Amino acid sequence: MKKATLLFLSLLSPLFADYDLENVSGWEIERRDISPYHFEVSGDWVGDSKFTKDSVEGDHIRYGTLEVEFEVAGCYDSCRGEGFDVALSYKYSALTWEFNPFFDRRDFNTASVTLVGFTHRFCNWAWVGQFTYNIDANKWGFIDYSSYDWLAWGRYTWREDIGLHVGVYGQTGLRLVRILPVLGFDWRFQNFWKLSAVFPLNISLSYALDDCWSMALRGRCWSDRHRVGANEHLSKAIWRYTNYGVELASSYQSGCFYADLHGGCAFGGSVKVAHRRGKQSHTLHFEPAAYFGGTIIAAF
Repeated sequence: MKKATLLFLSLLSPLFADYDLENVSGWEIERRDISPYHFEVSGDWVGDSKFTKDSVEGDHIRYGTLEVEFEVAGCYDSCRGEGFDVALSYKYSALTWEFNPFFDRRDFNTASVTLVGFTHRFCNWAWVGQFTYNIDANKWGFIDYSSYDWLAWGRYTWREDIGLHVGVYGQTGLRLVRILPVLGFDWRFQNFWKLSAVFPLNISLSYALDDCWSMALRGRCWSDRHRVGANEHLSKAIWRYTNYGVELASSYQSGCFYADLHGGCAFGGSVKVAHRRGKQSHTLHFEPAAYFGGTIIAAF
C-alpha cells in the first residue's frame, strides 16, 4: 500500500481491513505535498504467533515487510489543484513458518508501478484515483505472478472541521479478488485532536504536541498475497497473510521530512493457502503477538 502518495501526512494510520490495501497507510486526502520527488522507506515486523489448536498445534509463524518507494510528480495544475504522480516501489516480505506443509519458500520480493491522479476542481470535493501493478521480482511471470490494486476515493468538506469520505478499493490477480467500500469521516476538534474513521484507509485518533511532534492511537492491518514456485509441495500455491492490530505511534514532521515509529499488539489473524487456481483452500489461524515498525519520508 499501496502507498503511492497522497500524503504528506499529519497522522496516518494504516488500514483496518484486508488491504496493506497492501499497506495503503492512512492518507490525508485533502492535503497534498506537491514536491516533485518523494522517497519513502517503511517496514513492520510481527513477532512469533502460535497457531491455534484447531489449526497447527505447536507450530508458529512470523511475518515482516520492508518497502522502498520513489515517486515523481508528473504534472500539477495549481488552478484546479490537480495532477498525477508515478511511483516505483520494491517490497520484501518474509513469512517464517517452521513446519510449513505447503511450501518451503520464505522470502518474497515484489516490484510495483503505481499511477495516481488527483483533483480539487469540484466544489468542496477532493478526489483521488490510483492503480498499482505488482509482479513477483523473483519470477517475473506476467500471467501467474501479477496482481493489481485500484482505488477511487473522494472527500467532501462538509464543515471546516469535518470531512465525509466515499469510494471503493479493489484487489485482483492471483485468483484473489477483493472489493471494499471506502466510507467514513474525519473530525478535527480543540485544535490539537483529529479523529479519522475512514474504513478501511485510516482508523486513528491523533494529538499534535506541537508544530512538529504528534502522537496517535491507530488501527493497523496487514494483507499480503503471493504465489510460490512450481517445485513446491503445493505447486504454484497462492497464500494470503491477514492480521489486524492496534498501535501507539510517535511522529515527527518538519518541512519536507517525516518520520514515524510505532509499536503495538497484533490481535491474531490467518494465513490462507489455496491451489494454483484458487481452489481447495486451507485457512489456518494464529494467536496475538507484539509488533513494531517505522516510516521515513523525504520530499525534495
